[in-house]
Amino acid sequence: MPNLLTRIVLFSSSYAPLFLIMAFKFGLAHHRLGLGMLLISAFSVASVHFYLRTAATLGCDRVVVERISGKDTEAMSYIVTYLIPFLDIKIDEPSNYISLLLLFLVVAVLYVHSNLIYINPTLNMMGYHLFEIEIEGGKTSALLSKRSFVERGGKIPVISLGDQIFLEAPNAS
Repeated sequence: MPNLLTRIVLFSSSYAPLFLIMAFKFGLAHHRLGLGMLLISAFSVASVHFYLRTAATLGCDRVVVERISGKDTEAMSYIVTYLIPFLDIKIDEPSNYISLLLLFLVVAVLYVHSNLIYINPTLNMMGYHLFEIEIEGGKTSALLSKRSFVERGGKIPVISLGDQIFLEAPNAS
């Protein structure tokens, strides 16, 4: 499993579009909240971009893909959480915004301590695709790649982001 910093960066970036939606939804009536959500969204996207660029400079290994399946469609599991801004929650009442905050904390804990960290709409929007691969030796891992198709039996240059997640090395030959 990736380290805690990796999981937090992936979590925060996965909800960057939601924070952006909430900034527009609540920002007109609550300027500070809107600005805060906008800043959180921008910081989250910048963090994941910086993280991936930094990771891409690390040394890479080559793995042979024995089995592969696409996991991009699992990003749709986020759709329920993305409906929150449209439930017409009155954030003027402390009980409502505290409840909303608690919901986000529960989602954060579940996300960070589970395999949901690999499912990330922001990464999809950045052009990454998620695959589950089995490499030589039977190890199953997640693969983040800019390619939309990865060939079975292909040798792929990868950077390990943790025990069960690889980033395809950009421009490696």
